[in-house]
Amino acid sequence: MYVMRHPALSRDEFVSSKKFLEKSDLLFLVPLIISVAIMLAGMFFSGGHARNAVTIITGGSFTIIFWLGVVVIGMLLPLAYDLYEMLGKREAEPQGKSRLGTGRRIYA
Repeated sequence: MYVMRHPALSRDEFVSSKKFLEKSDLLFLVPLIISVAIMLAGMFFSGGHARNAVTIITGGSFTIIFWLGVVVIGMLLPLAYDLYEMLGKREAEPQGKSRLGTGRRIYA
């Protein structure tokens, strides 16, 4: 993913700020996943209308919306992307001479 950096930041400052944002995103995502799991378990074991709500969300008419929208798109995809960015292989910037005006690089 290409992120445009501010011209006032040096390359090292930009990389360190990007790493900080990736780590801080994980600091919010992991507690969010844990808190949603605890909330669902608490609602399920409390009984009454709360248990009915959890049953509808996890196995009723709103199952697809909950699992696909909230869990997969809202929690797991950002978590997987952040982990990939932190632990995965990063592409190095191509080293080569740029042709004038084309933006293409010549590799020798």
